[in-house]
Amino acid sequence: MEIFDLTRYWLFWLVIALPGLGGAVHALLNKREPASMAIWVVLCLVLPVLGVLLYAFLGVNRIHRRASKLMLRSQRGQGPGTISAPASSGGSASSGGPGGSADRLYHNDDGEDKIHYPQTGPALPPAPAGRRPLVLDGPHRPPPLPMEVPAALLPSKIRTMARIGYSVMGMPLLGGNRVKALYNGNQAYPDMLEAINQARERIYLGTYIFDNDVIGKTFVLALARAKMRGVEVKVHLDGIGTLLTFPRIDKLLKAQGVDVARFIPPRLLPPQFSINMRNHRKLLLVDGKVGFTGGMNISSSHITDQPVPRRLRERLGQAGSNLSRLSLNLLKFSSDNSMQDIHFRIEGPILEDFQLIFAREWQFSTGELLEPPPVSPEPKGPSLCRTILDGPDDFLERFHSTILGAISAARHTVRIMTPYFLPPRQLITALQSAAMRGVQVEIILPAVADHPFVSWATNNVLWDFIDRGVHIHYQPGPFNHSKLLLIDGYYAHVGSANLDPRSLRLHFELTTEIFDSRVCGELERHFDAIKARSREYTRADLEARSLPGRLRDAFFWLFSPYM
Repeated sequence: MEIFDLTRYWLFWLVIALPGLGGAVHALLNKREPASMAIWVVLCLVLPVLGVLLYAFLGVNRIHRRASKLMLRSQRGQGPGTISAPASSGGSASSGGPGGSADRLYHNDDGEDKIHYPQTGPALPPAPAGRRPLVLDGPHRPPPLPMEVPAALLPSKIRTMARIGYSVMGMPLLGGNRVKALYNGNQAYPDMLEAINQARERIYLGTYIFDNDVIGKTFVLALARAKMRGVEVKVHLDGIGTLLTFPRIDKLLKAQGVDVARFIPPRLLPPQFSINMRNHRKLLLVDGKVGFTGGMNISSSHITDQPVPRRLRERLGQAGSNLSRLSLNLLKFSSDNSMQDIHFRIEGPILEDFQLIFAREWQFSTGELLEPPPVSPEPKGPSLCRTILDGPDDFLERFHSTILGAISAARHTVRIMTPYFLPPRQLITALQSAAMRGVQVEIILPAVADHPFVSWATNNVLWDFIDRGVHIHYQPGPFNHSKLLLIDGYYAHVGSANLDPRSLRLHFELTTEIFDSRVCGELERHFDAIKARSREYTRADLEARSLPGRLRDAFFWLFSPYM
């Protein structure tokens, strides 16, 4: 009897321990960050049931294999051969875009190193092995785009920066784009709604949050009316993001006949729930002619100024007089909880990449293959652009690698604006090194935070920057959700990604490199205007924190890999 009891005792603990051991082994084999690996291994071994459940829900990348099967081919360029010239060449392009000819692709006010698109040029090197593809395989692969610009043809002062993005993405820059910054929903939403109202062929919309509020309903009505005009309308929403508003906006869209897909929605059977690996990308594409991207969701919270701008009042009025009156009242109410942000209107060949990105995501979520016609290669403006895709299916951590390289190549200024700042050690070192070699490094953070625990964790790491000469500024409210990286007055990196572990490792992000001194100059002036009304955070501020405050900040920094 005693032997039986002893055997049953050991069997019980063996059954309890095996899942923990299995979870620990899985973490050892699959986690790349030592800190993350250590936490999950200890948690699985110390709490073999609860730890494994937490690891299964929060730590396991279940979609790596599935996503890899639907990857789009990364080498957009040709191998051996020449680069064909665009249909219209000759003359000098004006910054106004289509009105002028388009042989000058990079705008440089100092008169140096103008780019002229050649009739022929050196062959593009093959894409580095192991790069994640960008375009569809087989017969769906589009032909090489005529506006591709290899690094050898770029002005000398931007050549190094351009090669960094190429080494990460395996794709050359695309010239001939026109980029316009749109500040807050006050500027972005009227332009977006106008584009939807003018659509004739197709509308592709992807976003993380689509609130069921005044602005959200206005977009729903505009999309529904486009659908009734015979326009192809596809809306791709994140499966968790749709749960952040009630009633869910996807149900309202479907009731209006709009095609909607959700990215990895949570479900009970078969079980699927993960707050990580979310689709954080933002895209609106209309007829392959105009696109919008950046960090802005669709929500009334992005309306920041009163009174409501005239163009937005007009768009709301087009939705119906009753909704218009209600909209204005609710927008005034919501302005108390508003947030600032930047979105970008883009025209030109880079929209080809955006279309293919949306098509890939739609295929992943629905199995349906979209085949939009190619974007016209006709130049629209002087900006050189490149898309940077990043996500947990990408072993190379492309966004992280690109910004590390860009900061390391900076010679004069590095200017960062981000709502969440929980940098990994590599990024901390890159910013410290830039400051120590004489680069002016400035970071603007929001003084009013929507997630206080993130700000507390950030406080714990600011020593590393202030002691090395990095300038930290806190902007007063409303909360600033903008994401900007500006370097040396000619390079901007914009999009959906924050400087925190979720964007760097856990979410699917879309950012865009922009080489254009005029666009960057405008963004620099916007940065300066915000800095002028911000307060610099100093070593004295850090030392003034109470002991409980320091303990709180250090405690939350422990969990920064999961914030």
